[in-house]
Amino acid sequence: MSSSLFSEVEPVVKQRGVHLDFKGLVPTFEHLERLLILFKKMGYTTLLVEWEDAFPWSIHPGLQGPYAFTRNEIRRFADSCAELDLEIIPLVQSLGHSENVLHLKDFAKLRELPNRTDVFHPLHPESPQIVKRMVEDVLQLLPEVKRFHLGGDEVYTLGQHPDSRAFVEQNGLPALWMQQLDPTIRVLNSKGIRPLVWHDEIVKWEEKSIHEISQKLDLVVWGYTGDPRDHDTYHHRFPHIEKLHQAGCTLWGASAYKGADGPSANLPDSLARAKATLGWAELSSSHNLEGIFMTGWSRYAYGRIQVTPLDAALDSLVYAAAILTRGSSPEGGLEACVAWLDDQGHGEHLRQYKNVLERLTKHVEQSWEWIRQLEDQVANVSMEPKRAHSGIECIIFELLEEDIRKANEAGDDLQLCMAGNVKAPLPFYYRESRIRPLLACAKRLKEQFDSKRPLTKSEADRNEISDSFRTPKNQLKSDTTKNTTTSKGFTLIELLVVLAILGLLVTLIVPAITSALKSARTVACASNLRQISMASIQFSASKKGKLLDEPFTIPDVYWFRQIYPFIKSNDENKTTAIFQCAEDKEAIKAFHSGESEWDSISYLLIIADPSWKFLSQITNPSVSPQFIDAEITATRDYRTPVKFEQKVKGSSSEWRHGKGINVANWDGSVRSIVDPSYQNLIEASL
Repeated sequence: MSSSLFSEVEPVVKQRGVHLDFKGLVPTFEHLERLLILFKKMGYTTLLVEWEDAFPWSIHPGLQGPYAFTRNEIRRFADSCAELDLEIIPLVQSLGHSENVLHLKDFAKLRELPNRTDVFHPLHPESPQIVKRMVEDVLQLLPEVKRFHLGGDEVYTLGQHPDSRAFVEQNGLPALWMQQLDPTIRVLNSKGIRPLVWHDEIVKWEEKSIHEISQKLDLVVWGYTGDPRDHDTYHHRFPHIEKLHQAGCTLWGASAYKGADGPSANLPDSLARAKATLGWAELSSSHNLEGIFMTGWSRYAYGRIQVTPLDAALDSLVYAAAILTRGSSPEGGLEACVAWLDDQGHGEHLRQYKNVLERLTKHVEQSWEWIRQLEDQVANVSMEPKRAHSGIECIIFELLEEDIRKANEAGDDLQLCMAGNVKAPLPFYYRESRIRPLLACAKRLKEQFDSKRPLTKSEADRNEISDSFRTPKNQLKSDTTKNTTTSKGFTLIELLVVLAILGLLVTLIVPAITSALKSARTVACASNLRQISMASIQFSASKKGKLLDEPFTIPDVYWFRQIYPFIKSNDENKTTAIFQCAEDKEAIKAFHSGESEWDSISYLLIIADPSWKFLSQITNPSVSPQFIDAEITATRDYRTPVKFEQKVKGSSSEWRHGKGINVANWDGSVRSIVDPSYQNLIEASL
C-alpha cells in the first residue's frame, strides 16, 4: 500500500514546497542532507528556507547565531538541491517578525515602536537598506535562485510610530509598506528574481493598490486551521482569496504539516493539518495557484520556545505530500505514511520520537493540572482558612513531583533521539523550556504552603516517629529479669560443615559482587560525565555558543571551575564529587586530603580541533568526545584542554573500567567504548 503513495501520476499541485524554519531546532548539516533526499522521494519540488540567525551573515556579526551554517555548507546545500532538482526559495523577513535584526542595539533606532523588536520603522532611511543588504548577502551565496520570499506578515504595529501615523494619514498604508520593501523589490526584479510575500497585510488594501503590487510580486495566502474554502475562518477565509484572485494576483497557498498546533505543542495534529491541506489542494486548480508550501514552524516567533521537532512530524509531511500529489487523502491514512517511511529507513526513528514526545506531553500536561489544583487550594485557603491543613496539598505535591520526574526522564530520552540530528544545545533548550516552568511553580507553591501552615498531623507523627522505637525503661528492666534457658551448642562436625558451606558461598558470591560493584562504578562514572557534559553545554549557551574558553582567554581559570555553577546539586560535597570517577583512587585520595585542585579531577577535556571556538563548529557532536575518563601519561594536570594527538594511556589493561572507557560527546550523550582506538575517535570527530 505504501508503495502507491507517490505512483507515477500527474501531480494535482504544480509546485509542492517544504518550509524549513531555522529559527529553532536547527538540524546538523549531515542530517539536513539526509532530509533533502527524503523530501525529493516524497515528491516535493521546492524548499522555502527561512534562514534567520542560522545564515552566515557578513553584514553584521550579531545577525549570525551560534548554530549558523558555514558559508561552505550553504554552497554544499545549494549543490545538493541542484542535484536533486529542488528549487531553493530563500526567506528574509523585511517588515514584521524582524526580531533577529531589531533586538540588536545597533539597530534599535530602526524599530517602529521603541519597546518592540518585531516591526521595522519604514521611514527611517536605514530600514529599507538593511533589508536590501541582507537579501544581497544571501544572493552572494545563492545566486541561482529564481524566487525570493520577503515575509511581510503580522505587522501588527505598522503605522503606530508618530511619523508613520502622519505619513499614513497623508499617503495611505500601502505607501508606507512600499517605502520599506520597494528598494529590495527593485533589486530582485532587476535580476529577474520574482519576489513573494505573505498576503495578510496586502489583502486589507483597496483593489487598485493590490493590482499595482501584483505586477511586481506573488502573494502567498497562508492558513493552517480549517478549510480555506470556508467563509468564516481567519484571515485566509475564502472571500479574501477571491478578492486577491480577482485583482489579478499570482497566488500561492500555504498549509502546515507541523508547528501550528500551539506554541508549545510537541506533536502535530496530523488530521487537522490534512483537512486544511485538502482544501488548498482543491483550490489549486480552481484558482490557478502557482504552488502550495507546507510550512513547518520551529517557533511561533523569534522569542518563543521551540515547537514540534521535524523528525517527529515526518508522517504528517508524507501525508501532505500524498494529498498535494493525488488531490486526496492516501488510502490507509497515516499508517500508510508510516509504512512508506519504514521503506525509506525512517520509520523506527519516527516511532521513537513519537513515543518520547507522547510521554513528555502526558507528564507535562498532568503536572500543569496538579499545579492548577494547588493554585486553587492556595486561593481557597486564603478565603476559607478554616478549611486549611487537610493535608490534601501534600498528596498533590507527591503526584506533581512524580509527574515532573517522569517528564524529566522523557526529556532525557528526547535529547538522545535528537543527538546527531539537531545542533547542540538546542535539544537541551527544548527539554528545559518544558521542565523549568514546572519546577519554578512547584518551588513557589511549596514555599507558599510551608510558610503559612502548621505541621499536619502526619508530619507531626513523622517527627515523633523515633519515640516509638525507644524501649521503655520498665520494659528494659523486665526483659533483663526474664528467665532464660541455656541452648545446646554446635557439635564440631556441624561447625565444620557450616564453615565449608560458607567458604563455598564466599567463593561463588565474591566475584559476582565484585563484578556488580565494578559495573555500578562504571555507571556512576557515566552519570558524572553526563552531568559534566550538560553543564559544559549550559556554560556555552550562557556565552552565546562559545566553548569552554580556557586557556584561550582566561589564564588560570580551569574548565571545571567554569562549569561548577551549572552542576545541579544543593550539596557542595556532592557537586565536587561529580568530578571524581569511583575507579580513580588517586583523585579520590586527593579530594579527601585537600591536595591541589586539579589532582582531584578524574576527567579530561578534549578539543579535537584547536580551531573550534563555538558549538556550531562541531559538525558531528554525537560522536565527538568532549570528556573522557582517562589521564595524560606522566601527569595529572587537567588545567588545559588537550589535542587528540597527545597520547593517553594506550594499554587496555590501564583503562579504569576494564577494557573500556566512558566518553561524553558534545551533544551531552555518553557512551562506553571497549578497547578504544583514538585514531577512530579522531576520524569520527573531524
